[in-house]
Amino acid sequence: MNHIPIRKVVALGLFTSFFLAGLASAQLPPRAFERFGGTKLRHGSRILCLAYSPDDKMLAAGGGDDPVRIWNPKTGELIKEINEPWVHAMTFSASGTTLLLGGAQRVIRLWNFELNKESGRLEGHKATVKAIAIAPDASIIASGGQDGAVYLWDLNNKRKVAELPGHSGEVNALIYFMQDDKAFLVSAGSDRSIIVWNLDNNQQKLKLDAGCGVYALELSADGKTLYSAGDDALIRRWDLSTGKQTGEFKGHDGIVASVRLRGSMLVSGGLDKTIRIWDAKTTQLKRTIVRTPGDCDALAVTEAGDFLASAGLGGAIRLVDARTGKEIHASPDLPAGLVGLSRSPDGTRLAGVSADGRIAVWSTGAGKLARQWDSKQTGELVLAFSPDNKTLAVAGATLGFWNADTGQEILQAPLPTGETIVSVAWSPDGKTLALARASGLIDLWDVEKKGRVDGLRYPDPLFAVAWSPDGKKLAAAGGAKIFVWSPSTKVLLKSFDVREGPPPPTPLVASLAFGPDSNTLAAGGWDALIRIYNLSAKNPTDIKERRQCEGHTSAIFSVAFSADGRSLVSGSFDRTARLWETFSGKQIASFKGHIGEVRGVAFARGDRSVYSASTDGTVLHWDLPGLSNDGKLPQLTLGFQELENAWHTLSTKETARGHEAMWRCIASAKQAVPALTKKIYLLDPERVKKLFKDLDSGHYPTRNAAMTELTNYGRWMEGRYDRAMNEPPSLEYKRRVDALKQKLASAKSPSLVQERLRVRRIMLMCEQAGTPEAVEALQNLAARAPEEELRQEAAAALRRMKK
Repeated sequence: MNHIPIRKVVALGLFTSFFLAGLASAQLPPRAFERFGGTKLRHGSRILCLAYSPDDKMLAAGGGDDPVRIWNPKTGELIKEINEPWVHAMTFSASGTTLLLGGAQRVIRLWNFELNKESGRLEGHKATVKAIAIAPDASIIASGGQDGAVYLWDLNNKRKVAELPGHSGEVNALIYFMQDDKAFLVSAGSDRSIIVWNLDNNQQKLKLDAGCGVYALELSADGKTLYSAGDDALIRRWDLSTGKQTGEFKGHDGIVASVRLRGSMLVSGGLDKTIRIWDAKTTQLKRTIVRTPGDCDALAVTEAGDFLASAGLGGAIRLVDARTGKEIHASPDLPAGLVGLSRSPDGTRLAGVSADGRIAVWSTGAGKLARQWDSKQTGELVLAFSPDNKTLAVAGATLGFWNADTGQEILQAPLPTGETIVSVAWSPDGKTLALARASGLIDLWDVEKKGRVDGLRYPDPLFAVAWSPDGKKLAAAGGAKIFVWSPSTKVLLKSFDVREGPPPPTPLVASLAFGPDSNTLAAGGWDALIRIYNLSAKNPTDIKERRQCEGHTSAIFSVAFSADGRSLVSGSFDRTARLWETFSGKQIASFKGHIGEVRGVAFARGDRSVYSASTDGTVLHWDLPGLSNDGKLPQLTLGFQELENAWHTLSTKETARGHEAMWRCIASAKQAVPALTKKIYLLDPERVKKLFKDLDSGHYPTRNAAMTELTNYGRWMEGRYDRAMNEPPSLEYKRRVDALKQKLASAKSPSLVQERLRVRRIMLMCEQAGTPEAVEALQNLAARAPEEELRQEAAAALRRMKK
């Protein structure tokens, strides 16, 4: 009898060889100078299926919002990416030259490795493709869909040749095999049926009641015995000649998503976080291998059955020795993608939490992992360092407090059933923690009393909460409005629309952050916009968007201000972190290098670099000046002409150019600070008032001197000219003011907006430089900057420098 079972793919494949630890890390992307966590055998989102090439040299992984990646299983290095997201099924041809992919796109793609390109598409499915099987001679392909459809395809002419009706639910598993020179197909799915098809006439040969919804099938080498697994925690063994069940494998606790047979060894993978190895003949359990919560979707086994690989929600592929249950070349990296990031207030540590509940703490100075531990919960978790740097609050379905130095548990507090914490914020004094529940309730947790002491109510589902640095405001958002309370009195101070217009049907705000002045609030949106508000207006109806930051292409999960408030960093589902100039709302830089969505961002101490954490399991450290590849600011000496060029460039609306010039000036602070600050035209408000009065003088030299001096103030007089035109003095006075306006309008100097940009960038330069000359310049600006808002900003910079 001649039997050739064919590889099937339903969140199952093969994984072979070894991942060699200690190899050099993947090359860092531009502007990144440090990476925490590894990139080998990592995806940025959930892995749903694995497939191993017949020659053991390639491992394909797909699923989630990621391309299919082809890995070298010996080195863990990436070989190739195929742009096909949300793949649920894949298999190699027997020759290994073609990879077949199917999934949410409802198309089966054929990728030819010899040609290094797509060699065909099979179109016709009306729902997600969940399973694929291919004949040994690669002439016929079978595919199963989420809608119960089973199709046969002629691979030579790329067309559908038959439909096999019989399933009423999604088809999760297919096996193509030959017996006595006849072709058969076995299909199974959620409708609790297993069907054996005779492909000579495309008729059902046998239909079995599977006893459960089926997720996986396997066939013995002689074609007589079938194994099925599904949603009732059992693996069943069937005699295909009689259609009778001949055994059960009991031990899993939940869905069994995959089965694989190697000789007399049956390997199964379940969503109960275990891989189990059985004696296929006796049904006895031989070994249980514990999986992480993040690798329960896909299972792979080497042809010899000596090694296993698994992957899933965490996006990492893990290799285990089947004989010992030990992980091969275990990596210190987190086994799942990061969903949250917090920087300690003193800047010495970063903490991240992964989708499988692991907490990691990195030392920023040493650039390495200090420790990691299990938070005892999984899912969409949030975390935050306490103001004294000693405690980490981690929340999801429960609230946990951990010693950030030792990883020791301080307290675990359960939440009401069904409630989830989506955001946490410490009060600046560290005495209270605000916990935002998805339902809209905000718990105020007393840290010393270890319990809830009060609560606030937001009217819609919540996504974000933020505490102002001065402790006087607590902001919350999710829907169409932003609420701001006084935490001490629980009085609602302000409630205002996120945007103008009718309320949206979907949530608007995904993240919040206060600026250091406690009056500036940034809201990262599900609509890919960052909105910046000034909360100083007494009337809530007067609170409008101060500006928007536009550039992301998807939801913004995290926003954070620099210590000086002049910059903002954001992280998005679009896999980028972006840097913004707060006072203009314009993008300074886009940091691209993650392969997963960016869930957390933070400025490093000193505001010269930023961190971004991703679902790809890594944290990248990005350089802001962009003048070196090691994150350090070089020492430059700029000459006269370079400083003249910098003076003009600092006023540009091309934000990236303006900041490049600014950082070059900071690197040459000894020359740049005195040269540039003396070019800012400082003014005395009383002197300006007198000059306008002199315009109406009957003494010509006095009038002429006033006009000359006012002309020298340039754009800074624009608003004052407009006000003067409405003042009561003589027509001659207004004529002279109008002449000054006309002269200004014809000037080729930068606009008033650009002048403000220049002064603000020079103030940032002075604050970063921190030299005595810089302090003196800021003192002068605090006293005599051309506008009151600029004087206030200079004074705030001086206060920060004294801390």
